[in-house]
Amino acid sequence: MKYQKRRRMQHFDYSSVGAYFITICTLQRQNYFWTKDSFKETEDISYSDIGKAAAKAIERIPVVYPSVQLTEYVIMPNHIHLLLELTDNDNNITNIINQTKGRITKEANCLIFQKSFHDHIIRTEKEYSIIRHYIRNNPRKWKEDCYFLAE
Repeated sequence: MKYQKRRRMQHFDYSSVGAYFITICTLQRQNYFWTKDSFKETEDISYSDIGKAAAKAIERIPVVYPSVQLTEYVIMPNHIHLLLELTDNDNNITNIINQTKGRITKEANCLIFQKSFHDHIIRTEKEYSIIRHYIRNNPRKWKEDCYFLAE
């Protein structure tokens, strides 16, 4: 039997009030979200049609889920980072992310995401600040990013 690594923290309630750092990766880290020109100059990012659909779906999260704050996000060529805050336990991070991925996939009209997503439960203000800074500065450091794949 093949062993599959658990992606979520065992015995943690992902509907708990708190802050979550989420990373969603594309299948085989394909560059779906930026136009080709954006790779030359990361200060002036231009989204592809799929990137625009991703931005629209992400910005709808607090509309669809009023108890979820979208504090920060960045759409990179082959992954998305989100900083989400649950203000009550009416929602579940896994459901929110799966439904958001579903909206983007429907717009793209093809499978573009890996099966799951990475999460980090933020426990301190210092962690929160570091992650927020990381998300804001991620495009400038794209070529140093662990997800970077040259075109």
